[in-house]
Amino acid sequence: MKQYLALGALALGLAAALPASAASFSFGFDNVLSQDAVDEAGNTQLSFNLGAGSFITGLRYEFDVEAYTGSWLSEMSLRITGKSGEGFDFVPASDRNTEGRYSASGSLDLLNQGLGFRLGSDGKLKLQFYDDVNDLAGADGIWHSGKLTFDYVAAPVPEPATWATLAAGLGALGLTAARRRRRADTPG
Repeated sequence: MKQYLALGALALGLAAALPASAASFSFGFDNVLSQDAVDEAGNTQLSFNLGAGSFITGLRYEFDVEAYTGSWLSEMSLRITGKSGEGFDFVPASDRNTEGRYSASGSLDLLNQGLGFRLGSDGKLKLQFYDDVNDLAGADGIWHSGKLTFDYVAAPVPEPATWATLAAGLGALGLTAARRRRRADTPG
């Protein structure tokens, strides 16, 4: 029983030594075309390494977009995903079924909207600028400028001292168990 209590205490100590940390990542962009339907080769695709297992919790944005004549602002989209494809589509002017120019800023609490997601083992946050309906030859619009800030919780990364402490604790448990077995096997 004591060895199970010791293992439990060791696990709790390790969990306490590995706190997750909140972080933000921002980037700006200029003159990105809204080109083709999602996953087409002509789309602008970017990826950023935020760390394996990081959990995306929020998005703050500001942008200035323009839908060219013959296309609508509501078709201009940004796919935001991790390695497994988990994520969401950000459509900044979803209620504007018109061509022209539009600017806005705001934020999304992805956790409260059920849109938070975890990045894969490669740690990459992937962005793809696309047009939901490819109704023009060439680009359907342009993201003149913008800034996106992603809030996320970085996955904990144990430090070497944490691993050394864990190894020493497991070694001590092994020695204690071996000593008890020897005592139990020794006729007395």
